[in-house]
Amino acid sequence: MAVSSITIRAVQALKPGETIWDADHREAVRGFGVRRQRDQATYVLKYRVFGRQRFVTIGPHGAPWTPELARKEAKRLLGLVANGKDPADEKA
Repeated sequence: MAVSSITIRAVQALKPGETIWDADHREAVRGFGVRRQRDQATYVLKYRVFGRQRFVTIGPHGAPWTPELARKEAKRLLGLVANGKDPADEKA
């Protein structure tokens, strides 16, 4: 588990089983990360709502998801959490 800036180059360098959490970026989003489980890197958001830790998948790396677009989506989802909604429940 690494903490660094999520860039296209960093995402492409991920090995299976690795995760990067967003930091060292001027627009870093707490809880935003990218992980590669097997073949594909996937953008995720980890947050806490109603006292429980939750994860929501934003989408796989590639069209249309770039690090910048996924970071904007993470900010939007955190806005929902701030308004008392759970994005994981809305996706289900």
